[in-house]
Amino acid sequence: MVIKFTNPWIKILIPFSTILIFGSGITQFVNIKDQTGDDTLAFLIMIFDVIFWCGIISTIYFFITCYLIPRFHELKLSFQTLTNKRNGITEISESLPEPQNEFEEAKIKALEEQNRILPEILNYAELTFAELLNDNELTVLIDNIKLFAKSQNTKADNGIKRKFEGVTSNDLYHFGNNIRKRLKKNGYEAASFLKDTFVSMLFDVEIETVKSKLANKEGRYTLPLINPDQPLKPHIFPITLVG
Repeated sequence: MVIKFTNPWIKILIPFSTILIFGSGITQFVNIKDQTGDDTLAFLIMIFDVIFWCGIISTIYFFITCYLIPRFHELKLSFQTLTNKRNGITEISESLPEPQNEFEEAKIKALEEQNRILPEILNYAELTFAELLNDNELTVLIDNIKLFAKSQNTKADNGIKRKFEGVTSNDLYHFGNNIRKRLKKNGYEAASFLKDTFVSMLFDVEIETVKSKLANKEGRYTLPLINPDQPLKPHIFPITLVG
């Protein structure tokens, strides 16, 4: 597997760190050799110095990428959630008629529940994919979720036609499953929604396969399955070294 560094800061950090580490090691080698005349001692101290600085820089790097950056994203997502609420994204509703019989009453209750949960789903989708999708793609995702919620057909022609590094098929399956459980949609509807929305990511996967893997826990993924009785917390895709 060829490691591909996708973050620009990583591309800057690696050569800078390499120069710093080996520069320090060579300096130590020259100084110790001048002081003692012992090549072996100078070499051993140089190796120790290189290992020491590798450990320091690795610790700093993982502290930033595994703690500071996720914390920053969590604060950003929290702020965005509050902004969405102020802008009215959580106030989506439809004018519902008075029920005429038990069937219509059940249908209206289902629509009321959908109206209640849909803002949370839209917020979850928007904040989860905000760092991956451009504005047009994010609009496609949101529009398709609204169609999915109403059991209306989505169209692959309007889908997202590119792949995302750091996002696996299992991540998308889990995303679709988390949504469908709350909208009370069947697996086939969820699979169709995913196929039509993430066209390039799932172009070679049959609908029946997608349907059967919505709750799959085997293979690589970072986006978790969330039980319907739990709040939909937006997912932060990790900064990864993608092969």
